[in-house]
Amino acid sequence: MDLRRLVVGGHFPAPRLPGRAARWFRRVFPMERWTSKRHALEMLRAMGFFTDVLEQREKDFLMGVFLSDTRIGEEYYTDVYANPPARRLGAPIVCVVGTGDRTTELYEERYREWTYFADDVSLRTIDGAGHYFQKHQPGELVDIILTEPEPEPEPEPEPALAASVEPAGPATAPPRRARPAAPPPRDGVTCVPSSWSPSGS
Repeated sequence: MDLRRLVVGGHFPAPRLPGRAARWFRRVFPMERWTSKRHALEMLRAMGFFTDVLEQREKDFLMGVFLSDTRIGEEYYTDVYANPPARRLGAPIVCVVGTGDRTTELYEERYREWTYFADDVSLRTIDGAGHYFQKHQPGELVDIILTEPEPEPEPEPEPALAASVEPAGPATAPPRRARPAAPPPRDGVTCVPSSWSPSGS
């Protein structure tokens, strides 16, 4: 299979919390059993999906598939982060997000999370799009898929700081301390202070 690139839409890796407590919680409270299907459907509709009128059995089926896919995705990312793959993708990953999607906020930084799976990762955005841009902006998405991603520019190196060094001048001796004058003789005896010596030290 000749994989030229992988396009990921509106999604970032989502592993579960690590640790025994998190594993126990997921085992005792599985997502499919404790998550309200009605609440999940209302959340998806608020993001622009499943806006058509559906029968109750269709709603139950779709929400069951949605919750199962979410669980399987969490299990995969949790396992792959705990056990890194022997080989990473050689093809580039293109992360596509809508600038109006609240589920992918901070996408300017978060898209780099895909570098865990491939070295070549780029970001493409659809201006004003929400989460389900494949339904509401299909033309923009097709253009992104069919367009070769441009390589990201290399970060510019920081300019080196030039240190200013003054040239060393000739060494100068410290000024010599003046020698105190000897007091005048008194009765034929010369008094010399204790701090005075003939050499001036």
